[in-house]
Amino acid sequence: MRIDYGRIIDQNPVLSSPLYAADVGYFYFGSHAIAQTGLCFGFVLSAMCIGGAARIGRDCKCVMDDRQVRGILGGISRRGLRNRCFAAKMASVHRLALRPGPDPRTWVGLACSFYRRPGGVPERGGYIHPIRSLQSASSPFVGKMEGAMSIRSVLVYKGHVENALLGPYGDNIAKQIDMFHTLNRYRKESGRTPWTVTPIAGEKLIGALETCNPGETLLVIPAGQSSHLDKVFSATQTAFIRTEFLKRGGGRLYATCGASYMMSSVREYDGLSTQHPDKRELTVKKSTLPLFDGIARGPLCPFPGKKYQVGFYSDAVTVTSGQENCTVYLSGGGSFFPSEIAQKINVLVNYLDTELHRLKKPADWGNAAILGKVGNGSVLLSMFHPYYGPNDIDVEKYEAAFPDCGTNWRAMKESLSPLDERMRFVLNAMLNPLEDSS
Repeated sequence: MRIDYGRIIDQNPVLSSPLYAADVGYFYFGSHAIAQTGLCFGFVLSAMCIGGAARIGRDCKCVMDDRQVRGILGGISRRGLRNRCFAAKMASVHRLALRPGPDPRTWVGLACSFYRRPGGVPERGGYIHPIRSLQSASSPFVGKMEGAMSIRSVLVYKGHVENALLGPYGDNIAKQIDMFHTLNRYRKESGRTPWTVTPIAGEKLIGALETCNPGETLLVIPAGQSSHLDKVFSATQTAFIRTEFLKRGGGRLYATCGASYMMSSVREYDGLSTQHPDKRELTVKKSTLPLFDGIARGPLCPFPGKKYQVGFYSDAVTVTSGQENCTVYLSGGGSFFPSEIAQKINVLVNYLDTELHRLKKPADWGNAAILGKVGNGSVLLSMFHPYYGPNDIDVEKYEAAFPDCGTNWRAMKESLSPLDERMRFVLNAMLNPLEDSS
């Protein structure tokens, strides 16, 4: 959700002054707020205590517009002072303009505490963390929140350095990073803010998510073998992504193919695999990171041979958003089957009925990309790879390297949509709805 900063600042002469315009933060302590008071950045770092919060992090809901302020406040802990120090801290009040806002519940209390940056990461709950969502019904800004926060930062998981073979496929990582850089041009055309794109190693993933503003962050998990992804993420990492980043923080996540299988509560894969290299069998597994409360089934294009111990072949498949069609690369992907319980699921992209008929699949296999709610956050799960196009298919090279694999490389190269169509499709049909969802 987005705070209407412009309206708030216009209503308050303190916030509209040049002195405070760049360093404004909004802090919520239970029912008390400095919501309509300007905070000078230096003062926030040196001394501040607001209202009657008993525990910072549990009672505080914090929204900051300035990235530097947000990053530093993410590492601030509290240390109590005795009453005799209160006067010394009051000497810094010249850095803070205190004026009552139009809401009578808005007030500021300076108390006997100050804040310091710790040498290490403070324990969870002992510091102000930039939690975007505001749950206090008495907050003066409840009712002034509108829309969803824009995505400003894209973190692309590039695998764990210590377990590189268990993470996403290297080529998929590179293609995802390149796709999000390319999409910035299309975002500018549509009037949306360009995002920064940062590859992040698995060992640093929690640290990166702790210091970001979840509501402005998209976490991307590229395609990889689902059983490998199960193994490479620790229980601490999966719990943090699900609970802190998504449910509480309101973050967004985009996963592709094997990562989408891995994040479905149950995945069913019917075909040859590393577990069943000689006989086609149905493999059923439960997820270690269940973000979609349903079943992911695959593959859509099963490979009948045994030569490569792989249960699928690759194909160019046409999908639709209901408004536009696009022919995309499918390599092991299947379909999503939502359960009948309460999770809110929107099907963003479907396989065309003609494609399902060609591939000998029933009509209920149509769900190719879905958008689901996870607490305050949202997840986009996709079975296809929109970043692969005709220029990525070297027919002669692939035919020589993978003979009798079931894939018609030449037909695929001729069928895949060009780059411009694919980028506009993934942005309009998938990423824009994801951005607007939280």
